[in-house]
Amino acid sequence: MVNRHNKKIKILIVEANGDDDRLFNVFTSDTLDDIANTTLPVRYQIVRCQSLDNAFQIYKRKHPDVVIINLHPDQEKAFDLCRTIRGSEDERHTGLIFYQGHCEQSSLLPVTCLEHGADDYIESKAGDREIIARVNTLYRFKVMTDELRSANHRLKILSLTDELTGLHNMRSFNTEYAKILQRAKRGETGFGIVMLDLDRFKQINDKTNHLVGSYVIGEVGKILRLEDVVGRHTVAARYGGDEYILCVPADSSEDLSNVCERIRDMIGRAVFERDGYSLKVTTSVGYSWIEAGFSGKADDPIKAADVMLYRSKHHGRNQINGMVLRYPVDFDHVSRSHLIDRDASSDDDRITRIYNV
Repeated sequence: MVNRHNKKIKILIVEANGDDDRLFNVFTSDTLDDIANTTLPVRYQIVRCQSLDNAFQIYKRKHPDVVIINLHPDQEKAFDLCRTIRGSEDERHTGLIFYQGHCEQSSLLPVTCLEHGADDYIESKAGDREIIARVNTLYRFKVMTDELRSANHRLKILSLTDELTGLHNMRSFNTEYAKILQRAKRGETGFGIVMLDLDRFKQINDKTNHLVGSYVIGEVGKILRLEDVVGRHTVAARYGGDEYILCVPADSSEDLSNVCERIRDMIGRAVFERDGYSLKVTTSVGYSWIEAGFSGKADDPIKAADVMLYRSKHHGRNQINGMVLRYPVDFDHVSRSHLIDRDASSDDDRITRIYNV
């Protein structure tokens, strides 16, 4: 819980009539400490705005805890400002109060203010002590609301994250994959699916212990979260055990191949040290690239990458194999027309060639 004692509350006061200093004077009075700070010692930082037209810009710039909006002279603009502020909120709640000012009050005005998104309504006849007490109360509500929203956000992140690696879990991956797939079907982007697992990982658990093995899995997850390795918009997840899956927006198979090589190289150069053990591992990688406009089955890019991963394992591990997914395709007997040949005259000189049908 946030310590609210001696807290500075930032208040944006919107007095659009330009000639009413009532609210400003309440929070800048020399007698403020004697009025209402006996039970909740706080200080106030006041930001003034005398125009409803630029109040939202000031709000975005200053990030106040509480906004007090004078309903005079334009109630509708005041209501619009309230709705705009509410629509811009995310994890952070803003305390919103409508102040009657000099406008005529109907019996329904307090209800109308609440219906437009306000947290409270203050009449002009309210005394200074009441106004300050209401602001302090609303601030306590704002802090508790922020804490609840933050906790809910953390729970949401945990529900979508693999605990060991910090990557997406498969539930989250499938959601993000569906979005990228739809973009590809609309012709907006090509993309690739990359699958990899750690070579002879069982030997690590057998020769060390499962805690060391779990550490290695987690550290590889950190590598797969590096934007300069996998790309800014890549979605990476733990597929299970020591296996990982990535969905990479890519305009060409060459771009995707380069991502795979960075992953293979980075993992191969890493040294994993834990509990007195110092380990190096290699990884086998399989990928499929799908051009923009893809209209096939959602599972096929993943099946294709899995076939290529098996090919990498079967042909000696610590290597990359890829294919262009085009129909017709038989995943049990992938033809040469689908394969991407990675000729390597040296470790640093890899040439990618796509076989055409």
